[in-house]
Amino acid sequence: MADLPLHVTVLLLLFARVGAVVMTLPIFSEEGIPVQIRLMMALGLTLGLSGLLGARVVATAADGALIATTLSEFVTGAALGLIVRMLFSAAATAGSLISMQIGLSSVLVPDALLGGQTPLLGRFLTVASLVTCMAMGVHHLWIGAIIHSYDQFPVGGTIPTADLARVALLAAARALDLALSMAAPLIVYALVFNSALGLAARLTPSLQVFFVAQPLNIGMVVTLLCVFGGFLIAGGNLSVIAEALPHEILTIAGAAIGAFILGNSVPVVKRALAGVAHIFRGPRWNEGDYRDLLALLFALLTTFRNGGGMAIEKHIDAPEESALFMPYPRLCADTALIHFICDYLRMMTVNLEDPYQIAEAMENDIERHHAEVMVPQHAIQLMADGLPALGIVAAVLGVINTMGSIDQPTQILGAMIGSALVGTFLGVLLAYGFVGPIASKLQQTLDAEQKPYTLVKTAIVAYAQRMPVQVAIELARRMTPSGYAPSFGELEQALDVARDELVATQAKAA
Repeated sequence: MADLPLHVTVLLLLFARVGAVVMTLPIFSEEGIPVQIRLMMALGLTLGLSGLLGARVVATAADGALIATTLSEFVTGAALGLIVRMLFSAAATAGSLISMQIGLSSVLVPDALLGGQTPLLGRFLTVASLVTCMAMGVHHLWIGAIIHSYDQFPVGGTIPTADLARVALLAAARALDLALSMAAPLIVYALVFNSALGLAARLTPSLQVFFVAQPLNIGMVVTLLCVFGGFLIAGGNLSVIAEALPHEILTIAGAAIGAFILGNSVPVVKRALAGVAHIFRGPRWNEGDYRDLLALLFALLTTFRNGGGMAIEKHIDAPEESALFMPYPRLCADTALIHFICDYLRMMTVNLEDPYQIAEAMENDIERHHAEVMVPQHAIQLMADGLPALGIVAAVLGVINTMGSIDQPTQILGAMIGSALVGTFLGVLLAYGFVGPIASKLQQTLDAEQKPYTLVKTAIVAYAQRMPVQVAIELARRMTPSGYAPSFGELEQALDVARDELVATQAKAA
């Protein structure tokens, strides 16, 4: 090999180090990039740098120990690339830590950078960090580092194992520190969230905490990840927030919880906690429930029309024992709705037949019921509205503390002011990022659960207006929410079944 032309030997030595760096650097070493492409990239970069670096290896190229020198260059280049790769492992480590906190550690995807499988969030952070570095031109710094490596580790020298080991240890420590910094807000969040969930389980034993935790976790983590991720990308220092966070949370969250308990009765507090769990289960009514409600109304109104008040009275006096109600156990579980239906049918049996009076009475009753079930939502919304003001209170306390140290250096005063402003930031974030959306979702859920009352009102008022039972049920069907409304054919099938059950019930009673 010593007989190789000098320029070929120079290219071989350059390619050994440059190629090893390219084959181990993040992005370029991805399994998704074919080996031929990576080799072409390494060869192209070698040819591009040969004019700049060729003079540094000419003297060495003539040496007879070419194999040993080539091996040394390859090891040096691979070590440099792996050190950079270790730094980039911080994103995957942070993603794994965050995934464990939010319950997504079992969602695994292949990791082309590290090999094997990694949590989905870790892979996302890895790709995001690589894309960010490429967009910022960090790969140009890598090329510059390759060039400067020939100053620190000249060609032909011994492998700098001690230096490389020291740099690798520093890179590993820095990667771990960076991963913990990225995951720190979510780790603190997990501690607070799990503590709050445990407290809620103690206050409301019927609360299914594991059912509630996952959707709540995902929504909150996305919010925190975007807020603090943007802060980090903009060059923010999380240590300022981390130092101020404990006492700011104590001030703001403690005052908010205290005011919430002070302003509401114990039943309202319990209903509010149960409501938070309820929003993640969603409205209890599904398409089958609406179809069953229409079928039940059809059976009741048909019985009323065919047999009058005497025929319907035994069913509405004891609905839990009625053959008309028993085929629909999910409807019977909603006692408020069943009482609503029975009360107004009973009123019609005692000569309240004016449809306008019935409509007005039912509308007032629906508004009264809705106002009662909305009390917990109003309490949560009021707490959300007050959180920004409590954040200002915390910030003012921080400013007072800063003014007491006005004789301190500017650097210390700046840190104290930044810590005080965390209170305002935290109050607004809690109000509009967490508590406010929870109150809004609870309102949507409770509004959706009022729809059956409107449907019942439509059917009974139409019947009171002397419309045929089939027409009254069709009008009620048109009041069903679009996502749950049965089609005309589906309703006909349900009514046929209800009609057959009604005939069987009448035959048995006879």
